[in-house]
Amino acid sequence: MTNDIELKKGESFNTTFSITSSGTAYDLTGFSGTFYVKTDAFPTSTTVLTQEVTISSPTGGSGSIALTATQTNTLSNQTYYYETVFTNGSTGAVIKQPEGTITILNGFFTKGYTNEDLIEAEIGTNITSSTTPSSLQVSEWIREAEDEIDEKTGTTFSSGTVTNSIQSYDEHTELLVDRAELGYSGVFLLDENGKKVAPIISITSLYRNVSSDDATDSWSLLTENTGTGGDFILDKLTGMVTFVSNAPYLRKRAIKWTGAVGNANVSPRVKKLATKLVAQRVLQSKVKKNMFSNTDSYSLEGFSRRKELSQNVTYLESLQTEIDKLWEEMTGSFQSEIVK
Repeated sequence: MTNDIELKKGESFNTTFSITSSGTAYDLTGFSGTFYVKTDAFPTSTTVLTQEVTISSPTGGSGSIALTATQTNTLSNQTYYYETVFTNGSTGAVIKQPEGTITILNGFFTKGYTNEDLIEAEIGTNITSSTTPSSLQVSEWIREAEDEIDEKTGTTFSSGTVTNSIQSYDEHTELLVDRAELGYSGVFLLDENGKKVAPIISITSLYRNVSSDDATDSWSLLTENTGTGGDFILDKLTGMVTFVSNAPYLRKRAIKWTGAVGNANVSPRVKKLATKLVAQRVLQSKVKKNMFSNTDSYSLEGFSRRKELSQNVTYLESLQTEIDKLWEEMTGSFQSEIVK
């Protein structure tokens, strides 16, 4: 079992383990096991999830751990500590392993930039659980296209909620500005697991960690400056937070925040780009797998091409031209908004 785990919120998780001592399998006969997810590694940390462990081979010291999509969906987008505790009901002996960190990444569910129906209409063919690519694979490509659009434009085009996102505040995350000249005590950009989430609709709460590095987190609530006092100023378009007082200490796990992010509606241009990006991958996959053998033609926005390979290539080239044009429009218009 890998010590450090990265897992998408709302995604099921399965892994196996093997307990050894000096290279020899540890006999787990008489033991039961529990998998714990905690806020941190300190003894006083809060347990947020527990799951019984399956010991499939007691004498071989091996078994498995499984979390459902419902369970992981209850976890916030942050890094947790986990440990697996085995207890012998007769002797009281306790073994604690494996252990490590578990990071919950951006949600398994999509942001609504496109969907399978739009992609099917774009390529003129159905996508099911038994096609190549399958519905599951296309869903993953949709998420990747959405992330690519957000990353390249530096914003997000759907609305959502970030809950208790914990960020570091150090030389890598603090923006390099002349604080003495500005009269401010610190500037940084809100993110979620290192990814930009601007624009920000609103911040429900923002805390700074006032504990020492080796102590349990202690969160102190900060207030937004709206013209009469407060600790920070929020630029909603960029997600930039400027501390006017009570800036966080430079450290890991320095800031925790909850808020609404993104835009209320996905624009037609964003939908069009996301749909074409995924449609391109679907068509490339079908060309590689020669999946057009049972169809005489396929179409895309008024174009019709027979199934010969050369025509498929030409078809994909025209799609790439459309995608390039949309990228130019998207990134150009967004940069104009920032300048304004």
